[in-house]
Amino acid sequence: MPASTQWDLMDTLANYLYPVWQSLLKTAANGNKFFIDDTKVKVLSLIKENKHLVKKDRKGMFTTGLISEGDFGRIVLYLSGRSHAGENLDKIIKTRTSEKKANLMSDALSANDKSDYEFARSYCLSHGRRKFVTVDDEELENPCQYVLDCIGEVYKNEKHCKKENLSPKDRLDYHQTHSTKPMSDLESWCRGNVENSGQDSEIEPNSPPPYFRKVVASNSK
Repeated sequence: MPASTQWDLMDTLANYLYPVWQSLLKTAANGNKFFIDDTKVKVLSLIKENKHLVKKDRKGMFTTGLISEGDFGRIVLYLSGRSHAGENLDKIIKTRTSEKKANLMSDALSANDKSDYEFARSYCLSHGRRKFVTVDDEELENPCQYVLDCIGEVYKNEKHCKKENLSPKDRLDYHQTHSTKPMSDLESWCRGNVENSGQDSEIEPNSPPPYFRKVVASNSK
């Protein structure tokens, strides 16, 4: 079947599905929990457009994976274009009618903090952890294994919560009781590494200690 014919058929189908897409967006906006992340994508029309853009124009292309969970179940959305995850979420959350405060899980990159809506924020431990897995111990003043061991304690506690099938409240209580110390120790470790360097303003914000300090702070409440 010619590509043009396939396009015409998909275009016709899209017209019927568009109202469904709009309904998904409005329903997702009222979720209780959100998860967002970006990955790179190539969009032919945007690649062509890039050839005519000036240096200061945004040329990046991203696909945002967005999960919204609520009483309606789980909705998974994919949005491709030039917008980052935080910007895509902000467009969706503007239609929110629920007065209940929502939770948001993402990595700690500033691109995810683009909404005026005040989420209960949590930054992904796995994103922070992998920065230490890929860094040699010699590159930091303290061994990376210390960080991995502390996170291991939190993971062990989470495994217990899943095994016991704890409710969200009981799970939170369990972590606050058993995970507070390793998380507080990690926050002190990160702060010490930055302050002892004497170059806080010169350290790359997304390098392990500063980035992870932001992650840990969001998970120490």
